[in-house]
Amino acid sequence: MRKRYLPFGYQIEQGKIAIVSKESNAVRFIFEEYLAGKSLKGIADIMSAKDIPYHEGTQKWNQNMVGRILASKIYYGNVKYPPIISETQYNLAEKRRCEKHQAYSTILQPFRQDMQCGCCDERLYWHPKTNQWFCRRCGMWAKPLQAEETSAAIAEKLCWLWQNPEIIHTPEGQANVQSVEGALLDREIWQALTNTEPDVDALVAIARSFLHRAHTGGR
Repeated sequence: MRKRYLPFGYQIEQGKIAIVSKESNAVRFIFEEYLAGKSLKGIADIMSAKDIPYHEGTQKWNQNMVGRILASKIYYGNVKYPPIISETQYNLAEKRRCEKHQAYSTILQPFRQDMQCGCCDERLYWHPKTNQWFCRRCGMWAKPLQAEETSAAIAEKLCWLWQNPEIIHTPEGQANVQSVEGALLDREIWQALTNTEPDVDALVAIARSFLHRAHTGGR
């Protein structure tokens, strides 16, 4: 793979930086698709199918390549580089990138502290650039998953746990008797799950209490 010495979309012509027609069209396409709602991975997949390599010798694009283009201010021009897109397009794309990052942080906040590694039981951490959970202790990386998908999957699992409480057992030797507090907790879960749009934050908080009581015999 040959290293690029100029940003994608540019080349040297007669000692000056000039626009490469095919690549500049690709830059415009990337911004247009991103502003239309396409994900970085979705755009990378499309670019991989086109005959416009980011690096010489390979047709493969990834979301990091797409992200670098979207984050580069040079594409709306400066004293050194001629513009390929407008400053307005860049600002709109940057606004969307910031909003998505903020949205991911907000969505994952309720249960970030409770994500555990399936290999070593240590806490997992979220890597927003690749949309992956990873473990700092054993080096395990989960498959890429959008934050919204993670949130929806957890809400679905909580719903399933409520519908199948028999799979949660109290420690051996402790009575499996539901207290008044446990009954009230069960009612809270039911009310949260019957909402048209369940509050994931509330479900997570209730689930923590529910699981704690299950492991302590309702105490």
